[in-house]
Amino acid sequence: MQASKQAGASSGVSVTVGNLKGGTGKSTTSVYLALALAKRGGRVLLVDADDTNATAYSWVEMAGEEWPANIIVQRWPTLHVGRLVSDNKGTFDHVVIDTGRDPAVLRSALHVTDMFLLPMAPTMPEVARLQDTLNAASEVGAIKELDLAILLTKARAGTRSARDVRAHLKDGMELPVLDTEIPLSERYAQSMGSVPPLGFYGSVLSEVIARKEAR
Repeated sequence: MQASKQAGASSGVSVTVGNLKGGTGKSTTSVYLALALAKRGGRVLLVDADDTNATAYSWVEMAGEEWPANIIVQRWPTLHVGRLVSDNKGTFDHVVIDTGRDPAVLRSALHVTDMFLLPMAPTMPEVARLQDTLNAASEVGAIKELDLAILLTKARAGTRSARDVRAHLKDGMELPVLDTEIPLSERYAQSMGSVPPLGFYGSVLSEVIARKEAR
């Protein structure tokens, strides 16, 4: 699903954040990415397409006036999220879509973004539950060029489990994994409703942009 470089491709970042398993840090990743993009300038469309939790939307509501004016959040937990984003993305520089557990919503979002960022904790049970998500992405990848990258979240630094899972994903399953890991930390767990420092997500965005520029 790694895309080749295309002439005339948009300079903006458009990414779907998804994993059909819950509790992997999708909404946290989506919000932090939107904040990181906003700091670089331009208008960011942050879409909450999770039909269960609406975490990203609630986060922005809780932040109130602290929330950056150049990040617009929309609550679109629908199978038509792709069409809604397509109809509106022309007025934005970047798009981040936070998806939930519905594979049809995930596929709809992937149709209108260039990158699929898949957050997951570095444990073998998490790896065992990846296949449904990968299957949904493959259906879209067979139709359009799509860049997939895995982001390890809730990682305990320096542990053997994290190293083993990274090696299994990269060497055993031949899946691309970002170098940056998001540590298991209260900094991220307690940040909902705030406009926090970017922490490791600044490096995540740098990797996302580097992958885009390499295509």
